[in-house]
Amino acid sequence: MISVGILSHYAPKTLAHTLQSYKDAGVFEITDDVFAVLQMSDRQAAEKMVCDSFGVRAICLHDNGKMAWGFKAIYENARHEHILFLENDFVIHASKQDTADFFKNALQFMNVDGFDVVRGRSRKQPGDPNHAMWLSTLSRDVLKNNTHLSECIFWESEPEKAYPSRIHRIDHTAGRQPWYTSIAKYCNYTNNPYVCSKTFFEHAVLPYIGFGNNLEYELTDLWATKHYTCVFGPGLFTHDRSFDGHS
Repeated sequence: MISVGILSHYAPKTLAHTLQSYKDAGVFEITDDVFAVLQMSDRQAAEKMVCDSFGVRAICLHDNGKMAWGFKAIYENARHEHILFLENDFVIHASKQDTADFFKNALQFMNVDGFDVVRGRSRKQPGDPNHAMWLSTLSRDVLKNNTHLSECIFWESEPEKAYPSRIHRIDHTAGRQPWYTSIAKYCNYTNNPYVCSKTFFEHAVLPYIGFGNNLEYELTDLWATKHYTCVFGPGLFTHDRSFDGHS
């Protein structure tokens, strides 16, 4: 199974909307470990009430160490070897079958094929804002050497043909949508939804976590020097913060 860890701060309405979307999409039928890490805020108690109403395990932190500290808590509290890292404003607008396909493929890619990271942001419904879209203004010749090249799946219909030496189409177990792979040099670290093993997180991310860090800022340059293998395809999660904002 895959543990599903959701990082939340100051957003009970957003969290409730997100958890309802997971329930509707069948996430609770796929895994026995869905939990939320609730960073300290004056809405933490309300967030815990939301978790309780869905039967979701709540880990209430005594501080707010931003993304890095929150993801560290997800890693520490996950019950299974493979973890899906999420933020509270990534919902699912997909069917139960799509959800099951994503989880099944993710496990195949890691357990059978040996890939390191499986990305989860929806290709067709990425939501807003999608900061990667600014890259679409770059020419292909410029983008082909960019650390964020793999973000092109949001606007390239056949990225393996646009960048044949960088992105490759791969076989998968479930569903009809295409999946691709690239190396870390062209597939940046992101806090957007992703699945990896605890073992991978321990050596690739955990050593660079500090209280108050963003992670994306600290890891991007270093990540591009590694030989990690990344997988991305139809994805599953849509960014949606329509309810309560950040503070």
